[in-house]
Amino acid sequence: MESRLIVLAFEGASTAEGVLANLKELEAEGALKLKDAVIASRPGAADRIFMNPAMGSGSGTMASGTGVPAGQATAPEAEITQTDSRRGRYALAGGGIGVLIGTVLGGPIGGLTVGLIAGALRDRGLSDKFVKELSATLRPDTSAVFLLIESVDAEKALAQIRPFNAKVLNTNLPPDVEEKLRQALKNE
Repeated sequence: MESRLIVLAFEGASTAEGVLANLKELEAEGALKLKDAVIASRPGAADRIFMNPAMGSGSGTMASGTGVPAGQATAPEAEITQTDSRRGRYALAGGGIGVLIGTVLGGPIGGLTVGLIAGALRDRGLSDKFVKELSATLRPDTSAVFLLIESVDAEKALAQIRPFNAKVLNTNLPPDVEEKLRQALKNE
């Protein structure tokens, strides 16, 4: 079965983390099987103060090329958290393969290093580029969870997500199914 991509956005920089924790409980119960999950959050202005690095020292001037008045705070970049622990297993597998190749080629330590790096960097789920691009659109004090789902008990998952007022940002669902999801998540 093809994995389904669903990206949900929430008010609050830490809300997506809580939603994912609830979904992980469903996964432990067998009601959900995730292939990959990533959390992105953008802190609000009250959480942190970020200054424009290109700001000038004079008041009333614009920071070069930014359109932001010099000295004003700018929105922080989105923080992305890869939540899939399976990368460690790939690193170990890559390390084992690297040792074998390195032994044959005369350098087991170099082979181990190359194998560990290759295994750890294997992107087997959500595209890092896609996650970064969509995360850049988050407003301050919001968060998103990127889910790559292999199987799901939809009613149980919706019951966990609905109270958080999720907004659908992106899916690979057929348009009619995506619209049903949007309607099901409306907290009326």
